[in-house]
Amino acid sequence: MQFPPGEAPVLVDAPPLVMEPPLMGPPLMGSQMQYPQQAASIVSSISEDEDYTYWRYSKFAIPALLFILALFVTIFCLTAWQSRSDIRREREGVPRDLQPPSPGTAEEGGIRKWKRNMRLATTFLAILFILITFAVFLVTLSPSAKTGINIVLGVLLIILSILALICFAFDVNSERDAEHCTTNPNQWPVVCESRETIATLITIFDALLALLLFVAGLCVIFYGKSGDWTTQVSNPEQLRMKGGLDGVPPGMFSNGVSLVRKWITALALFAALACAITLLVLTIIVHEDRDKLTAIDRFNRPIRTPDGDAEVSGWPLRNTRLRYAVCALVILAVLLNLIPLNMRVVAYVFAFIYICAAALSFTAFGLDVDAIEDAKDLTCPTELSCVTHPYNAVAALDFLGGLFLILYVLVEYFVCHKKKKATGGPPVIIDEPVMI
Repeated sequence: MQFPPGEAPVLVDAPPLVMEPPLMGPPLMGSQMQYPQQAASIVSSISEDEDYTYWRYSKFAIPALLFILALFVTIFCLTAWQSRSDIRREREGVPRDLQPPSPGTAEEGGIRKWKRNMRLATTFLAILFILITFAVFLVTLSPSAKTGINIVLGVLLIILSILALICFAFDVNSERDAEHCTTNPNQWPVVCESRETIATLITIFDALLALLLFVAGLCVIFYGKSGDWTTQVSNPEQLRMKGGLDGVPPGMFSNGVSLVRKWITALALFAALACAITLLVLTIIVHEDRDKLTAIDRFNRPIRTPDGDAEVSGWPLRNTRLRYAVCALVILAVLLNLIPLNMRVVAYVFAFIYICAAALSFTAFGLDVDAIEDAKDLTCPTELSCVTHPYNAVAALDFLGGLFLILYVLVEYFVCHKKKKATGGPPVIIDEPVMI
């Protein structure tokens, strides 16, 4: 409204005019603003001081910590199994098993070895491809790349279901062959115990694994093609800005149908994973039913170790104690690290603990390798076969445990942290901007 020259507007019952303070925050899109250099430096220093007291973990942290936790729990269980000790007494052992000479029938626990090898290959590959399927679901890829990878993984799961079905066909009606026999050359008669119950469970889980892998494979193929088995698009505007929504599956956008299909696929994969792990454990149990003898001489006297004890298959005490200590340290540290403590000092303490645990894990690996080599140098009793390969897995897991701890520290504390600093948000504005 314009007023005549020399006349001022009269405000009736109007509140007093108050100057609004400048807006706080980053500059709006479409406007060009520049802040004074002194204010920008003050803002930058305050923002860095406030942010530096906290530590923001990346999306990589939780899956990596859970994997490390599972790895060291496995090492702990294998140590308790192979140490041949209990709570009341620790026993010095030698990492080798004494067995009768391998028979010509190539059987183990009453079951032919080629059946065992086929079942082990099926379960290992099933576990591997299921974990890869979950990893592909979590990583950020283009929609077309995720669709193609999911189709390939689904086809592989269906092929593994056919292999599991073949294992089931070979195991049917052979459950009564599973047995555990003691064939000590100086013992008569030969004593055998039936393992029909475990063999029956193996046959059941063969069929169950075949069914679950087939269902999981179909879910991954069809729901991956529709875009339901993938992470949803959080900001559709970004896709429009990058070239439109053409070729983007409809399941990538948040809706109730997509959520249900995600749960169906995830439950099928988890069920198949649990079934594969159970079948693997049962196969190892039957594998461990092979004959294990005590070292005796021709006068039926136990062969003594340099410490004076009878030779027992297992690990030396220093290896067992060191491995128990490393596993306890890592398991306790990971469980505490899962608590949401975002203090930077606490994060640095955990990193230091992981580095120390990695050094101890590599030390345990060296001691294990040395103990296995010493066991190979010992004289094998006559008419017996000495094997050390059952103890190689623990030594390999010791090395992998230390390696994954080092990789976690490098990725989480250096690689991911560097990316977060490079892609950090704008500083908080605490001074009035200057329009240009």
